[in-house]
Amino acid sequence: MLRHIPNLICMLRMLLTVPTVAAISRGDHGEALGFFVVAALSDGLDGYLAKRNGWTSRLGTILDPLADKLLLVAVFMTCVWQGLVPTWLAVAVIARDLMIIGGAIIYLVVEGQYGTADHGGGRGLACGPDRSAACRVHRGVGGRDLGDDHRLGHRLLGGLLPSWLAAARRLCGRLMQQLPLGVRLRERATFDAFVVSPANAEAVSRVQALADGGRGVLWLWGAQGTGRSHLLQAACAAAPASNRVGYLPLLGLEASGEDLLEGAGSLDLLCLDDLDSRVGGRDFELAMFGAYRAIEEARHALVVAASAPPAALPWALPDLGSRCGAAEIFQLRPLDDAQQEQALRQRASARGLDLPEETLRYVLRRFPRDMTSLGRLLEQIDEASLSAQRRLTVPFVRAIIGDAAGDP
Repeated sequence: MLRHIPNLICMLRMLLTVPTVAAISRGDHGEALGFFVVAALSDGLDGYLAKRNGWTSRLGTILDPLADKLLLVAVFMTCVWQGLVPTWLAVAVIARDLMIIGGAIIYLVVEGQYGTADHGGGRGLACGPDRSAACRVHRGVGGRDLGDDHRLGHRLLGGLLPSWLAAARRLCGRLMQQLPLGVRLRERATFDAFVVSPANAEAVSRVQALADGGRGVLWLWGAQGTGRSHLLQAACAAAPASNRVGYLPLLGLEASGEDLLEGAGSLDLLCLDDLDSRVGGRDFELAMFGAYRAIEEARHALVVAASAPPAALPWALPDLGSRCGAAEIFQLRPLDDAQQEQALRQRASARGLDLPEETLRYVLRRFPRDMTSLGRLLEQIDEASLSAQRRLTVPFVRAIIGDAAGDP
């Protein structure tokens, strides 16, 4: 029963809207200020109780911002009615809240679900206006939500704007009957977030050069978790805003090669991820051959990622295999232990996670040593810590992933 106290406080704060508005209407501004102060204190109190005692609930995450917005909107509308504030100011404040709510609704329509998940750098992908499958990078704003009540408020108020923008773009794309790829850049796939080992320095430098407007064909290969996808997405994110760029994760797309690669020659930079998953399919390779020639003739850039070099793949079109074999080819090497620790710390810090030394070493001892797996684990930890409002101790992390074994 006690765990519902924060929700009851939220409801009382909503009820305080009535006497606050009534006091403003009567011109009793001192009384209205008193009610407003009580409402503000109640906002801090319910957050403190929920955080300190773990009395969080789904209802609470809805009631708390709803109570705040109800009081704010009611007070501004009343002040406008009484001539106490200019109309434009109230319109600006209320429009912001309507944009947030509208963004949530659009996101629900487009994505099929709604949550306060991270949208990080706000980078999304939508299909190009020429109906090609190539995807244009959209840069948004917003930062990663962090695991406390104040940062949760930042997430709700600031983090939904990039979601609204990205979702609106995707919705417009559907209305224009563009190819619905459902592809997005990962929130932190940037060059700054990539830990560069000496073995990979030249490859990263060449990818950056093509992202900056260089031309040519680059082939990256390596095992899963070596950063292939990260670098391709980072190249798209870093490209000049005036450039047309596209990122296609071929392993996860069901469209045919002709649909995917139509109009590829019009892109300044095309990044094809997991190309090896399509090698051997004659129809795709024919489309790929045409795209390759179009990119060369336009003197644009193509960056390919695969699990093996061109010479090791079973090409249906030997000529295409030969052309890819003539590209700049780099093997991406896995990070060593120290570099993995640095990368994990960097990703945790970017998410606002305070990862203690003992927890970090536990994670590195107990889980696969590739950044793809460790990145997914960090996402799990981030979501669980926000919900539970707990420090990232070893027992807590062990409980998250269902590992019942003790420390060595």
